[in-house]
Formats: sequence, structure tokens, C-alpha cells
Amino acid sequence: MGIEKDERVCKYLNEIISKVRNKESHEEIKLELISHIEELYDSYVKSGMGKDEAIRNSITQMGNADIIGEKLDKVHRGNLEWGIVVATVLMSFIGIFTAIFIGISGEITHYNQNSGRNMIISTLIGITLAMALYKFDYRELKKYSIHILIGTNLLMILSILFSNYVNGSKYITIMSISINITPIYLFLMSICLPGILQNIKLKGTIDYLKLIGSYIIPIVLIAMIPDIFYTFYRKHIYDI
Repeated sequence: MGIEKDERVCKYLNEIISKVRNKESHEEIKLELISHIEELYDSYVKSGMGKDEAIRNSITQMGNADIIGEKLDKVHRGNLEWGIVVATVLMSFIGIFTAIFIGISGEITHYNQNSGRNMIISTLIGITLAMALYKFDYRELKKYSIHILIGTNLLMILSILFSNYVNGSKYITIMSISINITPIYLFLMSICLPGILQNIKLKGTIDYLKLIGSYIIPIVLIAMIPDIFYTFYRKHIYDI
């Protein structure tokens, strides 16, 4: 029986791992700790100590599990890149106040008093979500790929049918805040489609049809998005 399977060693390792919030690093930490315990165990056994006592002394020599776990949690937690955050916030608000100033000066047509407020609210929501999702592991969404695909496509269909046009783009209005659904749709598609590709096992005709359908439907919906179609039209037809 390997030392890593000893009940006392397993309990000690689990106590340490439970303090580390970054689950991706659990296996790496466990292997490193086992390596250290084995080194101590071998040195005690070579000195003539019995195996049972060698394991006990090795664990004691390693130190308190709670303290080690808290230290490892700080090491593997990862730090937020505050320089990038500050630069993003500054650039966002520079853009907002520039747009507001130009709007107030009368250079932008159709500008109203709610435009600046909506821009600020939208930017704050975007920054908050970005910081909240900074450490999120998107691989956790792989098992929900098909659900995201279906839900996002339904949302896009509803947007095409019932949303309002603003400067050629489709917007959904929620509590006086207009949201452009196009970038949200494209973002969610970039997350779920790779998961769909990995989850489908191509063993028969049905599997191939599922794969083709998973990609054809988003392509058709994207082609129906007014702002994307308009960009394509201007680029390849109007400029000729």
C-alpha cells in the first residue's frame, strides 16, 4: 500500500485541500505534498524507525494542516490585474464623457438627456460583470453547452421578432435601458459551440445532423441580424 493511501495521510491532505479555493490546483498541490511526506517518511524509515511511527512523524513534521492550507490558498488564489482594471475604467469613462460632451454641443443628432445616463449605467454594469467573471472557469459551462445553445437561439429569435431598431441594430429595452443583443449572442455562441463540438460523438447519421444543425441555426440567425447584414452590404455591395 502506497503512503498516499494511508488513512492518516489522506485525512491530512484533505484538510489542507479543503482550505484552497482554486480547485484547478488541488491535484497539483496534493502531488507536491505527497512528495514531501514521502521524502520525510523515507528518511525516518532509513534511520530505523517503524513505518507507522514514520508516517505519524512525517505528518507532524509537515505542520498544521489549517495553516498550510491557508498559505497555499493565498499562493494559488491568483491576483486581479488592477492595472488592466484601472486602465479599462479610465478609457471607458473617457469615452462616455467625450460622447456626452459632443452630444451636448449638438454635434450628435438624436441626442437626449437620457443618453449619457444610459451610457454610464451600461458601462458600470459591464465593468461589474467583467470583474465578477474575471476568475470564472468557463470550462464549467461545457456540460451546459446544449442548454446555452437552445436558450441563446430562442433569445435571438425573440429579439429579431419583437425588439426595436436603434441605428440599424436590434435592441431589447429593460427598465429604460436598451441592450444590444448581438454582441451578447455572439459571445455566448463562442462559449457553447466548442462544447457542442466536443460533446457530440460522431458515430452515425443522427450525430452528424445534430452537429450540422448546431452550427447552421446560429449562422442563419446571424445572417438575419440587421447590423451585421448592413455591414456586409456596405462592404461588398455598396462600395462597388
